[in-house]
Amino acid sequence: MRTQTASAGIARPGAERVLGAVLALAALASAGNGAWMLLRPQQWFIETPGAADTGPFNPHLVQDVGIAFLSVGLAYALALWRPAARLPLLLAAAAFPGGHGLLHLAEAVSGHHASDPAGLAATTGIAAFAAVLLLAAAVLDRRH
Repeated sequence: MRTQTASAGIARPGAERVLGAVLALAALASAGNGAWMLLRPQQWFIETPGAADTGPFNPHLVQDVGIAFLSVGLAYALALWRPAARLPLLLAAAAFPGGHGLLHLAEAVSGHHASDPAGLAATTGIAAFAAVLLLAAAVLDRRH
């Protein structure tokens, strides 16, 4: 069954609507986390499980990573807004969480102190989520 989207005026199957809703939530979550890191870095550091286990608080580093999360959120939002460009946008959006997740996985394998279970689960989970979004968009785009 196809429905009409108000913003784009094009027909979209149900899977497109689901992907759109997931992209909207991912954009809000990533941008929200990035904004929190950028605007309240010490609060983020204190309240995020495992963050304090990585070493002393470094506001500049937390804010730099916050900018990366904001960038990922922007890419998700743009992929929602511009479906024709979503594959390259989702590929770009997956680069940071994918690399971040792989770094935590490598730290866990090497026994590095920053490979706490919560941090490993969160970062690899976010990386897997980004990869699934990219794969889902690629499958949907091949159908059109």
